[in-house]
Amino acid sequence: MEKKILFVDDERSVLSSIKRVFIDTDYDLYFGCGGEEAVKILENEKDIAVIVSDMRMPGMDGIAFLDKVHEICPHALCMVLSAYSDLDSIMKAVNEGHIWRFITKPWNEKDLLLAVSNALELYEKRQETKRLLLEVEEKNRMLEDANFLLEERVRERTWQLQDRNELLSMIVSGRSLCEILEKATSIISRQMDGQNSYIIPTFNNDCHIEFPEKFNELKDRILTNGGNIYEKEAVGIELVYMETKLGVLVIENDESISPVKITEVVESILSILVIALSHHKILQEIPKLLSDLENIE
Repeated sequence: MEKKILFVDDERSVLSSIKRVFIDTDYDLYFGCGGEEAVKILENEKDIAVIVSDMRMPGMDGIAFLDKVHEICPHALCMVLSAYSDLDSIMKAVNEGHIWRFITKPWNEKDLLLAVSNALELYEKRQETKRLLLEVEEKNRMLEDANFLLEERVRERTWQLQDRNELLSMIVSGRSLCEILEKATSIISRQMDGQNSYIIPTFNNDCHIEFPEKFNELKDRILTNGGNIYEKEAVGIELVYMETKLGVLVIENDESISPVKITEVVESILSILVIALSHHKILQEIPKLLSDLENIE
């Protein structure tokens, strides 16, 4: 960390004397002859750590300068290097919280060096504390975000389990295929943030299923070639059980839904959906099977 120190006095001879005191240090020293010049330095060097200022200066006095410091560079530690005759103005600055320490003129070189060294040490500790606090705040924010995402994930998984159980209950209770497919498409659409979905069985059924004509070509390609198709406007999923094609699931896509999201949502109920379709396909084929058995006899 750079050790930047600004000394302010309206007498250049005083600034020269101070410079001689600190000539053997590794500090980055700045000197302002009067408040106005020091303010310009602060506007260009806002990471000044310690400021040592006189109080009685023409134009901008010490009080006005320290007010400006508090505005431009509030993190800096300020010290006053002045005579006892300035005691009233010094006490005013102390009471307003702008001064960390007061050193009298004429100064003792060792005392001045030690005071600046202590000020830098305190400044560095404050900066480190501030850095650690910001780090803790950032980690807390990241933890809150992670907890929120975890809660969302748990909520989604809970909904998925509830949806699966509801579909299974509909199958077990003998609900019609139309009701099951309608429920399945509503579940998929909800989990896909409102994107419409359609399920078309390959076998005949008694219910009318709405299916947009614009997806007929996509459906036919899947039924002919098999597999899944991801396109700009829609995603087509083949519904198959033990090499038997049961139907096609089509989900509208506005490119805002990632393939990972689509896969996750579909997989959450795909097995249940396939069970429902295969179950009703078997039920639909029973009369034909019985007829075939009778013909064999």
